[in-house]
Amino acid sequence: MSSEVCAPALVIRKCCMDDAHAMTSLMRQSSYPTTLNVMRERLTMMDKQSSRCTFVAEMDGEVVGTVGLEVVHKQDMKKPVLWITSLVVDEHHRKMGLGQRLIRKVEEFASELSCSDLFVAYKADGATCAAKTFYLKQGFSCSGYRLSKIL
Repeated sequence: MSSEVCAPALVIRKCCMDDAHAMTSLMRQSSYPTTLNVMRERLTMMDKQSSRCTFVAEMDGEVVGTVGLEVVHKQDMKKPVLWITSLVVDEHHRKMGLGQRLIRKVEEFASELSCSDLFVAYKADGATCAAKTFYLKQGFSCSGYRLSKIL
């Protein structure tokens, strides 16, 4: 009998309605308050929009991460750009390279769509300093500011 230990297989695939419960849990871990019903509504709405896509990272049948994306066609750019609207790795699976694997999937997806740039925004508070560090390690650079206004 072999004593080799096999690493769990990571599969990154498009999100489906069966992932709603896991997605709800992941979003709550990142301080995005939501309920299962609201998550189902959002997944249904996003599924109808060709400009949006959500991937999940699944390890041994368990969803342990997600990344939400939106393709944007801007007036000042010849090619579309891809926005990361959310990226969450389960708190028990962080520091294992899953976020990096999700970013690689995003880059592949962006290439398939002939996107010219990949953008992400994050909150500039103490709790998300780690997010900025993570994205910088993935090759992102800081340029400009994102301004917002609550309506």
